[in-house]
Amino acid sequence: MINMILNRSKKLFLIGLVMLLGTAGLSSAAVFDLQTGVITKTMPDATQVPMWGFGLQGGNVTVPGPELVVPPGDTTLTINLQNNLSVPVSIIIPGLTPAPGDITPVRNPDGRVRSFVKETSAGGTSTYTFTVKPGTYLYQSGSHQQIQIPMGLYGAVKNDVAVGQAYPGVNYGQDKVILLSEIDPVINNAVSTGNYGPGLAITSIVNFTARYFLINGTAFSVGAPPLLTGPVGQNILLRFLNAGVQDYVPILQGVYMILWAEDGNRLPYPRRQYSLLLPAGKTMDALINPTLSGSIPLYDRRLNLTNHMTSPGGFLTYLQISSGNPNIFDLVVKYYNDILGRAPEPGGAEGWTAEIERIVSLGIDVKEGFIAVGKAFFNSAEYVSMGKTDTDYILDLYRTFLNRIPAQFEVDSWLAYLTQSVSRNEVLNFFIFSAEFNSYMAGLFGASTARPENNLVNDFYRGILSRLPDTAGFNSWLNSMRAAQCSGSAQQIRDLSHQIASLFVDSAEYTARARTNSGYIEDLYDAILRRGAAPNEITYWLDILTAGTMTRAQVLQGFTDSPEFQTRVTAVINAGCL
Repeated sequence: MINMILNRSKKLFLIGLVMLLGTAGLSSAAVFDLQTGVITKTMPDATQVPMWGFGLQGGNVTVPGPELVVPPGDTTLTINLQNNLSVPVSIIIPGLTPAPGDITPVRNPDGRVRSFVKETSAGGTSTYTFTVKPGTYLYQSGSHQQIQIPMGLYGAVKNDVAVGQAYPGVNYGQDKVILLSEIDPVINNAVSTGNYGPGLAITSIVNFTARYFLINGTAFSVGAPPLLTGPVGQNILLRFLNAGVQDYVPILQGVYMILWAEDGNRLPYPRRQYSLLLPAGKTMDALINPTLSGSIPLYDRRLNLTNHMTSPGGFLTYLQISSGNPNIFDLVVKYYNDILGRAPEPGGAEGWTAEIERIVSLGIDVKEGFIAVGKAFFNSAEYVSMGKTDTDYILDLYRTFLNRIPAQFEVDSWLAYLTQSVSRNEVLNFFIFSAEFNSYMAGLFGASTARPENNLVNDFYRGILSRLPDTAGFNSWLNSMRAAQCSGSAQQIRDLSHQIASLFVDSAEYTARARTNSGYIEDLYDAILRRGAAPNEITYWLDILTAGTMTRAQVLQGFTDSPEFQTRVTAVINAGCL
């Protein structure tokens, strides 16, 4: 009976997983629900600048706004806009054709055009639809652009021909948006305090003076993490966008770029250049393929490298290229930035790096180390204190474990899951056990060579004790498992697998975790079945435990006897004696 329930639940789970992590190619229209709002950005010199920005509805507003990733094959982009500002706004995407009904210019009383398309009134909502073609584009406000764009109403849109292929014949291993912009705090403060306009303190932007120069919303400061990390020999697509009011010349020191496209249009022939002339409002897509490891400076050749007269700053960042594979340290730093939004504390990244290198030396898959880092960070008091909304949490999961921004329908699907008594930790488990995460990590570090018995023992530590294994304990359990493998008795291996799981669950360490019945069920799906649990599965087992129909030990027995777990044990049996 238990096996039938687990098999039926597994089928339902797989259907749900396909719906949540594998339907990008089934959609013909990408839909994003955006909002506008007011934020304050703090510059490296501690100056606070009022800005306007875009954000996903239910999440935080940012500058630049969230990257809108239109899946390959989709032909339409729809943006549902909720305007939380006190002035009308709109959305245009130069290079993409808006729906005919959206092309309704709005004029001021004196006849001058204020907006190129229909506007969304203050406190109102509107829908904007665009015909999509592959490329990299800026989305931005189409209203009162001389003010609303410098205030921060802009972001990036990207659409590829296929996964890993930006345009026909233009393939890449990873890509990075590099969105340039600038700030004149005098203008921003005037707009924010109502002192901008005819007859007021600031009447126009004719005297606009950029004091801060931003890459992806951040001005450089000493100790900033690299813009990206990648291995030698990998095609890296750099997507340059200029949301500023003046031209810039990005240059990679010592590395040539192959320019493939401008404004979403593939060039007839690629151009080999060491710098790009990037006018205001323009986008360019360029490939690099680093041949040497090291740190590559990326900066503005026009030397906008200050933060309001202090140096170094401005348009400066680095690409970190590692020999062969990305450095574990670099990816740990990325987790700090993606989850905690900060650089590592002194010794923090070094400590995690040492731990990951230790478990790799034990024969454990390297991705288990990053799963541990991710779980530790997401469950830390520091992250919890940020008060992230469910939408922000989901965006953080995609950025951390899948290295991408989700489509709106993906966010909506996970939000629906969270309304069905599924905890945030359970949603995290869906991500760490997904094929997409495995593929991402394999692309960084190569295919795993860990033996199945190593994985099985480590799963008990991760899923039941919620930690990386200590060296002595892991080796002790592994030696017991390998002794059973060398005995030639398949039944001995099956019995031992259940015995080890029981000992972990009955340990003082697990008892001290004081797990609720719901938490216990989540732990079994994590440790025994190595996957997330669907809402109906959690509810089913929770009802059984609450009613006292089965004890925890009996539920554990059901999990270890299930065909799903026994398939994993069979892999251990087939691996043979080492």
